[in-house]
Amino acid sequence: MSILEVEILLHYYACAADYRDLDAPAIKEAIDNFCKRGILIEFNNRTPKYEIDRDAIKPYIDYVTSIPLPKKT
Repeated sequence: MSILEVEILLHYYACAADYRDLDAPAIKEAIDNFCKRGILIEFNNRTPKYEIDRDAIKPYIDYVTSIPLPKKT
């Protein structure tokens, strides 16, 4: 998973607004992939256009947030 994909998932988990630059090729590809996997839900006639399936992504979010930040040695 790329840093961009992680950022997009965390954005939709934390924010009710759409991610920036939805028409940018890399962002569109990532969002399309998340929709195919059932992680993001697309709505055609509303804003925001996408919403995260919180049940589907919760195990991933729990894992990511359990990792402690590294300490400088």
